[in-house]
Amino acid sequence: MDILDILVIGFFVYLATRAVSYLLTASIKEKEKDLEEFKSRLSKITHAVSVEKHGDQLYWFDADTDLFLGQGVDESEIIKVVQKRFPTHIFILPDDSVVARPSDWAPKHYSDVAQIKKLVQKDTKQKV
Repeated sequence: MDILDILVIGFFVYLATRAVSYLLTASIKEKEKDLEEFKSRLSKITHAVSVEKHGDQLYWFDADTDLFLGQGVDESEIIKVVQKRFPTHIFILPDDSVVARPSDWAPKHYSDVAQIKKLVQKDTKQKV
């Protein structure tokens, strides 16, 4: 094997490495874009709930934006209101329970974020 063969093989190894590197980088960038889109969608439909009580009425607000979500005498009455107003949204209550359509609008505790992601994906598939 002479030097020319070594240079040609080296050049092809370099090209193959660059091609694989380019494909992996493109794949990672696409996954990062998908993740950002998912986070954006999730942040638009997820509300960390702040609860206030005035007299015999409870009020739910979005803790981040102070958006009024609903009011009622008790939690179940407020859930009926937000169910009509925000049918595809997710509400995280102060006790960390989650209220949303796929859980039949009953407060439910999730052990990790992956379960909530599945909840959102299931809801998205149901809309399509």
